[in-house]
Amino acid sequence: MAVMMVIESAMPTSDLWQGITAQFGISWVALTVSFNIIVTALIIFRLLSFYRRVQSVLTDEQRSTYTGTMAILVESALPFTVLGIVYLATYIQGVPSATALGMVWGTFVVCSHVLLQ
Repeated sequence: MAVMMVIESAMPTSDLWQGITAQFGISWVALTVSFNIIVTALIIFRLLSFYRRVQSVLTDEQRSTYTGTMAILVESALPFTVLGIVYLATYIQGVPSATALGMVWGTFVVCSHVLLQ
């Protein structure tokens, strides 16, 4: 979808916020956000199930390393997912601030990708 959006946006009379280009953009962001919601839920589920299994074996400090709030946020890319939902909502509505949110969301794409490797 992203490739199709880039191709369509390169056409002489295209508009990033209207027409087929916007439809490709909305589809691309919606698919990306949906995928991240599913992956985030699976990661959080995995961390919490790990916590339940090792609750009696590990000390509180050791358990908090894997199941603390920051660990869940960083490993699940929750900020990236939430920001993607906000960006999608503004992009669909055609709000002028969607461009700024898109830049911030793009930054989170890079940060999440680097952190998760």
